Amino acid sequence: MIIDRVQLAGIDAYLRDAEDINLASSPNNTGTTKSVQLGMGVDVSGINLLLKADNLLELMSRSNLEDKPMLRITLRKEMFPQFYADPYAHRVHTVGGYEDFHRGLMTNMRAMEVEGQATLVSLNVGECGWQSPIYVFPQPIQLKGAAWELATSRLTPSDGFGYEMILDIWVQGQDPENDSPTTIEIVSEGSTFPSKPDDLRHQTNLESKEDIIAYRILFRANVQFDSYLTEFQFRQGQSNSLGRPLLRKFYLLESIDSIYTIFSLHELESQCDEFSILEISPPLQTLTAYLPLSALLMENESIILEINPDYFSICEAHLDAQVIVRPPITDKQYGGGNA
Repeated sequence: MIIDRVQLAGIDAYLRDAEDINLASSPNNTGTTKSVQLGMGVDVSGINLLLKADNLLELMSRSNLEDKPMLRITLRKEMFPQFYADPYAHRVHTVGGYEDFHRGLMTNMRAMEVEGQATLVSLNVGECGWQSPIYVFPQPIQLKGAAWELATSRLTPSDGFGYEMILDIWVQGQDPENDSPTTIEIVSEGSTFPSKPDDLRHQTNLESKEDIIAYRILFRANVQFDSYLTEFQFRQGQSNSLGRPLLRKFYLLESIDSIYTIFSLHELESQCDEFSILEISPPLQTLTAYLPLSALLMENESIILEINPDYFSICEAHLDAQVIVRPPITDKQYGGGNA
């Protein structure tokens, strides 16, 4: 079944604060896209803005580094399974692959290609582990979250194995070669330590760890039951069981400044494809702008616009987007199809 894309239109295209579309005078000064239902998607290309102030020329420059943003756009996106964050406000550090695995220290493990991906695999039942090299950065960073990918399904029995993810960090002023790190246990919300196969595989808040200049990752597992994993080697005899596939990738989210946090009209203009002040003589009060923003919104995802009412008396925003419909329930579930 194919359903045409259609342009998002009408009141559904507006970012709203309850029923208000003028966010500068709404109760929360925050507008959100309409909820996207299961089986639908909203393919966003940009946001059309209408802004009115007493004097736009006074808002062109950012006069103070301590100024609050005049507007901020946040994208709530599922960056990892059940882990929602703004991809424009985070940089992802990916640790994985043969280079990272072989540069680290392995205990009772080996790196193999499993389903086309480099994977750390236990050699047999019992304890195993891997310690990454120390990654040192040229300037301090701020880490906000972590996620990881295991080769083993979350449907694996919870007593199959347990594992621990540990993050060692060094902060500004420390020497990674000589100073002891601060150790952080990486555990999903509602999970125990050590983690089980059916636990969620992310931590959304690292308690705002700031000024980090280096980090190291430790993965430890205690395998109770082997899975059946084989490797074929050309011109060698029968392949043997090689253990349980475990870690594939570890992700750390670094908090960064988003290009959609705007402190002056000059910053807004630099990000816009179109920027027009409607008046031709002072006072210049009204402008329209088209701000490109690429995002595909699915269920539980949204775009949020926060406006500072100290700057504007009118702020309206509506999406340039197309609606995609893919029915999530098939005819067969209603008795159709071949018996």
